[in-house]
Amino acid sequence: MLDVLVWWLTALVIGAGFWPLVGRLFPKFWDRGWIFSKSIGIFVSGYLFWVLCSAKVFKFTRGNCILILLACMLVCVGVGIYLYKNDREKPSVPWKNLIAEEVLFLAVYLFWCYLVSYDPGAYGQEKPMDYAFMTTMMRTEYLPFQDMWYSGETINYYYGGQYFATFLTKLSGVRVGVGYSLMRATIGAFAIHEYAEAVG
Repeated sequence: MLDVLVWWLTALVIGAGFWPLVGRLFPKFWDRGWIFSKSIGIFVSGYLFWVLCSAKVFKFTRGNCILILLACMLVCVGVGIYLYKNDREKPSVPWKNLIAEEVLFLAVYLFWCYLVSYDPGAYGQEKPMDYAFMTTMMRTEYLPFQDMWYSGETINYYYGGQYFATFLTKLSGVRVGVGYSLMRATIGAFAIHEYAEAVG
């Protein structure tokens, strides 16, 4: 249960760190973009780190994951504060909407965690491959990672989803087996989260 909460808090911190800028991109939305801040934050910081690891500028370690994430959040907060100071209207924070959406996200996330707990194993369909990709990336120093089926060569298959799952696993500090299951639950929560904005 602790891992479940740490994973959610990691996503919450990412969303909060990116929201000062994301909120400026969606000023007309009833939540001013809060609903997108987690997914945008994970994508932007994760993609930047992927580029740096692929260029062998940074090693794929938890410390470097946190460093890149903090750098991205500082930029977002700084730009957000600058834009707010130069905005004549000074938009307010829709706290009720933000809290309502976060409660919805957490509820759906916990529900999916409950469902996944009945069958957390990586069996059937592409689950073994997804899990193998994640465990290999957890041990790698640079990207692309070594192909676990073809010794001496790097992977030549798309691995974006598995990469972002591994990125969150490293950020949160949970074990890879736990991170694999929690990412499955998070995808379900993100789907409901985005749908809530569409019908809200």
